[in-house]
Amino acid sequence: MDHRDQHQRPMSELEARFHEDMLNGYFAIGRATGYWAHRFRQSVKRHGGVEAARRALSKKGKKGGSAGFQKLLEKQRLNLSVEWFVLKPEYEPLFTAEERRIAQAKLANAQWDMAHPPASDPSSSRT
Repeated sequence: MDHRDQHQRPMSELEARFHEDMLNGYFAIGRATGYWAHRFRQSVKRHGGVEAARRALSKKGKKGGSAGFQKLLEKQRLNLSVEWFVLKPEYEPLFTAEERRIAQAKLANAQWDMAHPPASDPSSSRT
């Protein structure tokens, strides 16, 4: 296993919080949808939450995104998606304007309204 990318420098407090949210999101997604994104979890553990999110955002492919994104869309739970967390105001300093634009475009293409998340949004507990 190649660990060259794994946390080459210590994470800031904000990066650590995002990392924790990505790992917690893995379990929340599994419980909410039955979809366990094992490869994403491995990416988070190997590269850290921020880098894993960047890698997920940069993936080309279907118009609607990854299999996980599609599953979350089907279940109306995009509030658990990487894109949702990238766009949270407290995480803005971690991502470039272009990365945030990509996340916003993916949610907009799915016709997901960032301003009106579901009442059961577990990510709202940290705002």
